[in-house]
Amino acid sequence: MRVPLSRYSVLDLLIIGGMLLTASVLAWLYVSPWLAAPFLLLFVFLSFFFRDPARKIPAQAGILVSPADGKVVEVEQVQDCPLVPGRTLKIGIFMSVLDAHVNRSPAAGTVTTLNHVPGRFLNALRARASADNESNSVLLNCPEVPGQSVLVKQIAGVLARRIVCGCKLGQRLERGEPFGMIKFGSRVELYLPYSQKLRLQVNKGQKVKAGSTVLLSYDTISSPEESSHD
Repeated sequence: MRVPLSRYSVLDLLIIGGMLLTASVLAWLYVSPWLAAPFLLLFVFLSFFFRDPARKIPAQAGILVSPADGKVVEVEQVQDCPLVPGRTLKIGIFMSVLDAHVNRSPAAGTVTTLNHVPGRFLNALRARASADNESNSVLLNCPEVPGQSVLVKQIAGVLARRIVCGCKLGQRLERGEPFGMIKFGSRVELYLPYSQKLRLQVNKGQKVKAGSTVLLSYDTISSPEESSHD
């Protein structure tokens, strides 16, 4: 039977969770049952935060799914992404402490670059958080996606002081496969080379679910004009 907790949370639950449960037992036995309640509530919140809910991954061809739970806060074209040069489409997703924080691959592909950058811990809703905050970037080579490059950037926030990336260079990730998490409130950004073949399927302000919400779609069959140039 599947345990609905992230594998990236084992140490946190053992150490922090163990301390909270021990404190609640000691408070119950030697002080007051009422004093045990806050420790138990914190343990429940910790378990809730580290949940890894099962997701139904869409099987149809020609789509990219959300890499994170949260709210779409940014959809724009940019020119300043160092790992995806040229004009790129950027989708920013803010993850509150109430969202599940497991990050999933938006498409099937091979990990070609891992880039961890130390930085600050500004509010992840601020525009400067993308450039100034600690981050980890996972670049995928996805042959079926227009432009082939798909970048997922994990960004720390005010409370998020640890980014976990569980994938390795050369590893193949399937669409919707978990590859890491950001602990306690943060931001995830998706970058792709801009292409008129990409069709946005979400709006700014929309809530999305990692692995199950379709962010973008594209045609998987080349047009006759394109085929004639191959």
